[in-house]
Parts: sequence; C-alpha cells; structure tokens
Amino acid sequence: QALWSLSELDRWRSAFDRLQKLSLLRAEHWLLRLQTEETLAHTPQSREHIANLFQQATIDCYSIPILSE
Repeated sequence: QALWSLSELDRWRSAFDRLQKLSLLRAEHWLLRLQTEETLAHTPQSREHIANLFQQATIDCYSIPILSE
C-alpha cells in the first residue's frame, strides 16, 4: 500500500470518506484506514490526522473493537 501513487491514495481516501458519510463503518474498515494512514504518517500534521481519524472511529458504535488493537 505504501507504493500507491498519490492519485490512487487520494481516490481511496475520498471513497472511504464517502462511505463514512453514507453509513456507520465496521471496525475492520476503520482498522484498514488507520493502519494504512499510519504507514504514511511521517509528519506531525499527518500524525494529527490519524489521531482525528481514531477519534472518529471511537465515536462509531460499531468500532469499539479498534480500542483493543
């Protein structure tokens, strides 16, 4: 996944964001997003973005299992 081109990554993020707006996400979807973003986080700004995503995931009632990961 780290070899994705920027446009592919942007499309993936956009698709995830649209899916999140349409419905509650399952824990495995949140884990995939968080783990992918973690591999790409090399700046304080990107780490802050991951923290924000984690907060969103913990608010989602179906994502309680991510707290144990």
